Amino acid sequence: MGALFKARQVTIWTDVDGVYSADPRKVSEAVILKTLSYQEAWEMSYLGANVLHPRTIVPIMQYDILIVIKSTFNLSAPGTMNSRSTDNEYEDGQRSTFPVKGFATIDNVALVSVEGTGMTGVLGTASEIFAAVKDVGANVVMISQASNEHSACFSVPEKEVKAVADVLES
Repeated sequence: MGALFKARQVTIWTDVDGVYSADPRKVSEAVILKTLSYQEAWEMSYLGANVLHPRTIVPIMQYDILIVIKSTFNLSAPGTMNSRSTDNEYEDGQRSTFPVKGFATIDNVALVSVEGTGMTGVLGTASEIFAAVKDVGANVVMISQASNEHSACFSVPEKEVKAVADVLES
């Protein structure tokens, strides 16, 4: 809506004081982030931070719209601002000295590891693996491949792992 109306800022009112550095239900030391870049917000929302939906970020980035996330239950809380860049500062004014801004988790996923010496140097192995995964309609959540090409790991929703295992073993 903000892009449609050419807004310079959109405020999202929610039940939390802002975007946390981690899920506070899982990490008691989680803190509210004062700022997030669009890229950080997109990654965290895709990986489980529920305050923003990943598809919300694309038009916001495209039109460079500032997003402020505020709490309807705590009006005095400063919230979290999302913009093109970030200054790595926490809600309490302290600057982060860590390169990691936050952590996100995805529940109910399975890690699939395909490995073997026969994969090394063979062109198209990864594309064949992921074509097979696509053919069974599985959604790949994350990919990790070793630089030695000896293995490829990826995660899929737990409910899709049997179909993935079956197609890869065939």
